Amino acid sequence: MTVEVENAGTEDEDNVYIELYDSDLDILVYSDEFDLGDYNDNDNDYRFVYTFNVPTDLDAGNYYVEAKVYFDGTYDSELFLVAVDACGNEGSSGSTDSGEDSLRITLDSNIEAMQGDTLTIPLVIENEGSSDISLDIEVSDITWANLDGLEYLKSLGADETTHAYIYLELEEGVYGKHDLVVTINDEQKIVSLDFGDEPVETSGFDFGELNWLWIVIDIVLILVALALLVGLARKK
Repeated sequence: MTVEVENAGTEDEDNVYIELYDSDLDILVYSDEFDLGDYNDNDNDYRFVYTFNVPTDLDAGNYYVEAKVYFDGTYDSELFLVAVDACGNEGSSGSTDSGEDSLRITLDSNIEAMQGDTLTIPLVIENEGSSDISLDIEVSDITWANLDGLEYLKSLGADETTHAYIYLELEEGVYGKHDLVVTINDEQKIVSLDFGDEPVETSGFDFGELNWLWIVIDIVLILVALALLVGLARKK
């Protein structure tokens, strides 16, 4: 199993590490800590390779290993498909396999989450095999947005690349981190989005109103000064 991590941000990330976990496959492993340069650095990626044996008493079927990448006090996670046949052999695994060894999926990490707008999540899908592959994409586990549509080809020819797009209409007042599950054929990918912290309402004077107050006071002082001047002139 191979996990590839790439920093697409503008800041360096230090003390990053990877966790792999699945109870059925008896996997719980951590990588060594590593540092990543920013997106423009030659040292902005890391590859973690882990070899494991499938338990002999495990039933045939599809299993999902959860990979978490910890950085800067938080983490991103993704599910890795592992297909086990009747003989207990590992069929396929990895962050880019979708249940068919020839299908490679890349999620664009440069997603800007904006409140009150339509959010577009782009995917790049590559067929590295020698035969056509039918595509089926579903999106689930969304409570903070409405699915506005999916755009993708139903079939991808051999050695071809296509783009798929997920359109979401965001709800008002969405803050913090939210996930959605994207299923492409047999593979599930977890997309994590950060909408930032909820703004804190401040109490006290409105400086705009305070400026108007000072203007009114200035006008009153001017009128009082004019009245005094008129009074003095009359006395003379």
